[in-house]
Amino acid sequence: MNVCEICLKSFDRKAGLTQHKKKKIPCKPAILQGQPIETLQIQNTAVSLFSGCGGDTLGLETAGFKVIAFSELKKTFAATHLENFPESVYIMDSKKTSGDITKIEDTQFQIYRGKADIIFAGFPCQGFSHAGKKATTDPRNQLYQQFVRATKEIRPLFIIGENVQGLARMKSGPNSTDPLMLDCIKTAFEAIGYMLTYKIQEVTAFGVPQKRKRVVIVGWDTTRIKNFQPTKMWTEAEKLGAAKTTPIIRSFVTNTMEGAYRVPAEFIPEDFATYALEVTQDAEPTGTPHPYVVLKTDTDLLSCTKRVSPIHSEIIDIDAPSKTIICTYGHQPRLLIGLKKPDGTAYVRTMLPNELKQIQGFPANYKLKGTQSEQVIQIGNAVPPPMIECVAQALRQFM
Repeated sequence: MNVCEICLKSFDRKAGLTQHKKKKIPCKPAILQGQPIETLQIQNTAVSLFSGCGGDTLGLETAGFKVIAFSELKKTFAATHLENFPESVYIMDSKKTSGDITKIEDTQFQIYRGKADIIFAGFPCQGFSHAGKKATTDPRNQLYQQFVRATKEIRPLFIIGENVQGLARMKSGPNSTDPLMLDCIKTAFEAIGYMLTYKIQEVTAFGVPQKRKRVVIVGWDTTRIKNFQPTKMWTEAEKLGAAKTTPIIRSFVTNTMEGAYRVPAEFIPEDFATYALEVTQDAEPTGTPHPYVVLKTDTDLLSCTKRVSPIHSEIIDIDAPSKTIICTYGHQPRLLIGLKKPDGTAYVRTMLPNELKQIQGFPANYKLKGTQSEQVIQIGNAVPPPMIECVAQALRQFM
């Protein structure tokens, strides 16, 4: 590893590092989180991979783990992360030209060796998702190998991974004899000294107002963690989740008419008045309604609290958890807010980013960068912070 342990400068050759260390003027210690990197303690620190807008980082930091560095492919998403966590270092390739994890050299991860006790990776899930095609050849299904590589170089005490529940049953190939993808992941981590446990969790159990089942993976370094008890850890995480108060969607959605579209009287779905928010009689729509909303409204394809057919859109019950918010919501918003005037005039609109992020478990003051479309994608791909907070807290007893 040709990296100076003081200033963290990397060198292509060992000779370059040797010459660097012989300089008459000593190099200055690198600074992370406002302090020299050598003063950082192993406890209470983490590194995030495939970070997106930072849902896992928020969960980890709420649990007391300082996320000292993160990786993210898309620069707009990385900008969101930096906006909310400005002290977290953006891991890029050595030339600082790309955040693509497949192009980040081992030396860039080795900088954090011994400096983080958790690595979190919400590795891309589209290849495993119910909404996706689940193609075994999808290159996104192999990005877990980058998670393994970073773990090998950083050597944290624990790893946490998160993905869609489809990962638990997906085969690694087209044949019936092919192992499960999750078994391949377990084998890869075992090869570098980490054992894994996993469990499918419903995020509503952690105070998130959304029905969203996810596979949560926890791994531990078997050479340093000798007393780990998976059942005890999961029980503690779920206990912490049960203690959280789940916000009611009604408490943060607004009766704004931004993007609202009028529902023809003959197409107002049954029970609409029960689930719609009230607006004043003089309120009028602003902005441009989403084309998908216009299409579904004008073709009588709206229903309340459930989609009565695969092609319907749904007016949600704002007093119950939402159905899963996915990254394509900005393209096909199938979950809508109903609005009603005192005279019975009905409107529908899409949920706005500020509402969507709170359904995903983010606070109202969390900042998102990019266009509205980019913000919706970030939210749909995000890890619900409260769930990761509880899992991270449950790991403390084994550190």
